Amino acid sequence: MQFTWPGETVIVKLIETLSKGAGTLTKPWQIRRDAIANADAQRIMRLAEEKARQEIDLVRSGELTISNNYKLICAAERSSDKDAELIEAVAEDYVAAIRAGRTSPSDLIQLEHQINLEQISRIALEEASEMNSSEADDEPINRDWFSQWRNRAREISDEEMQRLWAKALAGEARRKGSFSIHTLDFLSRMSRHDAELIGKLGQFALGGDFIFKVRSKIPAAVLATGVTFGDLLKLEALGVLIGASTGIGGVSKNFPAHEFNGRNVFAVGFGDKLLFITPNDQSKASISFECFSITFLGLELLKLANSTPNIQYLKEFADTHRNEATITIVTIISRDAGNEKLRLSQEQPF
Repeated sequence: MQFTWPGETVIVKLIETLSKGAGTLTKPWQIRRDAIANADAQRIMRLAEEKARQEIDLVRSGELTISNNYKLICAAERSSDKDAELIEAVAEDYVAAIRAGRTSPSDLIQLEHQINLEQISRIALEEASEMNSSEADDEPINRDWFSQWRNRAREISDEEMQRLWAKALAGEARRKGSFSIHTLDFLSRMSRHDAELIGKLGQFALGGDFIFKVRSKIPAAVLATGVTFGDLLKLEALGVLIGASTGIGGVSKNFPAHEFNGRNVFAVGFGDKLLFITPNDQSKASISFECFSITFLGLELLKLANSTPNIQYLKEFADTHRNEATITIVTIISRDAGNEKLRLSQEQPF
């Protein structure tokens, strides 16, 4: 099959998985595609889902008496007649049981679970549409993995947390094994505050898996973002970080020397950037940094964060080594599938 638009391979895998393992989850996506000419299609989906959720809350509170001729409540936001028709069409599946007057408390819970899954699945399809299809593998999502994802994701109603679950599903569709069951279990117990804290961590993850210390202390650039020592201890307790409680001489990260343009350099990766540390002593075969180490769980969670490099932190890192080395920076323009061959920009002083 020839794929012609971004993320199509991932989207196809998602739709196949969702249609087999989650009932009607792909119907709102089909409705959205049918209504794609309408610039407000995304808003219509959200209003339909929220309308159904409002009904559930009103039934639970006793403010509504269910009858066969029950009419949908008005949305807080006014809609055109055309919008209202689309909203009604999407919401109808969600509230069929309520409108028929045969709803039990367990039915309400199941209905709310379905709304949550619909919302997360829609976001996952949107995330997939932004992915590069060439990076997707041919492996289907593992049935047991998806079952675990579904059973946990259906409980999530917070929009920001839903996006994390959507990213996990889209990421797993792109490449099987991207997120472990252990990470899904952690996500199900993670608060929004925890998610925000882990998100902040991403802007300092040098080499992908460590945050350096300055004379055994937290870098000033990290503290400037509001991350405290207590936050690092919490992340360590959560299993995301190692080294917050070890003090001096705790965790360190070693880098081997690489030959580049006729000299030995130590390359530290950060997003699409590489810092080249060229030591004055060219006989060095390795270099070590005292750091906080990011665990395997932390690395998987950071895949869900939209982090960009903190430039002040990079400069602080570079400043600690200027006396014994020359620091330069390059941008990774492209890389092969195995991440072994990189095309780099010209070196610049940093």
